[in-house]
Amino acid sequence: MNTKIMATCLSLTLLCSCGDFLDEKVYSFAEGNTLFANASNTEKALTGAYDALNANAIQNQAPHALFSRNIHLLTQLGCDEMIGRTDYIGIADIKPFCNYTYNSESRFLGDAWFALYAGIYRANGVIENAPKVADMTDERRKEVVLEARFLRGFYYAYLAWFWGGVPLQKSVNDSELTPRSSLKDVYELIINDLKSAYEGLPERNTYDSRANKYTAAAMLAKVYLYLAACKENNVGADLNFPLNSFDWVDSNALYAEAKALCADIYENGGYILNPEYAYNFIADRPVLKAEQAKEAVMVATFGKEAPKYFVFAHLTGTVGNITQDGGGAGWFPALGELISLYDKTDVRYKQNIGGANTKNKVNIMGVEYYVPSGLYQSGVNTFLTKFRQSSPAARLAVGIPAASSVLNFPILRFADVILMYAEATYKTGDEAEARKLLEPIRLRAAGNNAAAAQDLATAYHKDNFMDELKDERSRELCAEGWRRMDLIRWGRLQNVVQNLKTSNESGVKPNIFHYNTKHAQAVKDNFQSYKIWYPIPKRDREANPNLVQNPGWE
Repeated sequence: MNTKIMATCLSLTLLCSCGDFLDEKVYSFAEGNTLFANASNTEKALTGAYDALNANAIQNQAPHALFSRNIHLLTQLGCDEMIGRTDYIGIADIKPFCNYTYNSESRFLGDAWFALYAGIYRANGVIENAPKVADMTDERRKEVVLEARFLRGFYYAYLAWFWGGVPLQKSVNDSELTPRSSLKDVYELIINDLKSAYEGLPERNTYDSRANKYTAAAMLAKVYLYLAACKENNVGADLNFPLNSFDWVDSNALYAEAKALCADIYENGGYILNPEYAYNFIADRPVLKAEQAKEAVMVATFGKEAPKYFVFAHLTGTVGNITQDGGGAGWFPALGELISLYDKTDVRYKQNIGGANTKNKVNIMGVEYYVPSGLYQSGVNTFLTKFRQSSPAARLAVGIPAASSVLNFPILRFADVILMYAEATYKTGDEAEARKLLEPIRLRAAGNNAAAAQDLATAYHKDNFMDELKDERSRELCAEGWRRMDLIRWGRLQNVVQNLKTSNESGVKPNIFHYNTKHAQAVKDNFQSYKIWYPIPKRDREANPNLVQNPGWE
């Protein structure tokens, strides 16, 4: 494992509450005694722990490994929201993740493993050394350690979601030959770290663009719901792999814990549903970043000042010419299954589904955006248009590369907290209250029109509340990185993949299943139940022979 990585090129990369993006300079300094010699250096070391989230590279390795690009591919492909156009994608390393043909040598898996452990190693350095720093107040010293513990828990959560049980590195001095720990032991650390951060961090951080009490609460609720659902739905039981077993989980207790956490955020967190749904996905200017922050519980931030760039052109977003209208490559169009979830009066439909950029512009709070077209009858332009880049002229004029973006990416939104709250409320026995919690989500989706919101509630109603919630999470959170893990924890991924349409629906116009007919069959053909877990990267198994492989990947 490549875990012995210290923060050498640091920049602030995470926004976890309201507040502007901080203009943080890049620093370089040596490892060893000077790293934690004083408060200033310790703050820089903490910044380095955040940096792994969306660094464009780490130690000149793992380019765009996490939130600047690649993690989105690992969390979003292979289900029922977006499809990869393998005959069109211009980067070979991306293609295997489109249709379950990746293996232990696929580069993006090794890069994600590397980046997540880099973040853990840096966080461990802060946890171990910050308490010894003399010229730091007791309050700030405590905050610094708890922020680092939040980050360690966050990084381990993604490792556990991707691979199951992984090696536990609790100290910078732990052996690189550490074997995999069980899921139970890994989640014990995750929960302890996130719970400590929730109980000890302030409601808003001293530096208001860092993790706070409610950031930790939302992530902990996410972990509790994942574990409870996995146990309830016997996830992975068919694989007979004790290392990744969920048998130890108490689902009822964790549903109750998740409900309490979400209730705290809902009632006391100070976040709101931004009246404009679109403002969550167009935040590439300070005025719009501030709007996004009203709903943002945790956001990966990007900015020219760092510089840190989000590789918008390779991911979901409007399609077009990157230098002329700010569009992207169109490599990942929407699947018909996602499009069919929306009533056409739902404002999220117009934001999330559309064609290529037109020459028409709209001015939003002083920032110009090109407007995508409607869908063609043929279905050849059924794209995910959720994330929007501003007109490229202004960005190019200040030196931002054409294919890159300073768009903030929402990792956790208040809308997600509400949907988690509804799920936990239902699972603890109150269906009526769970349905009531969906009302503010539907109201915004209806353009804040009460009568239209009732129409949407009627159109979207399902007698089985979990079926309705499953669809609502997709309508609200599509392309934000939660669908694949949701379907895994609900035990529905295999069924969803097997039922992807591979032919057009007769007489349906526009043909929303156009891209299904071209690419969905390969997804169905290559999926196997063991692929709920990614393979342990080959290079890391070669470096550490104590790493046993996940079942099916041997």
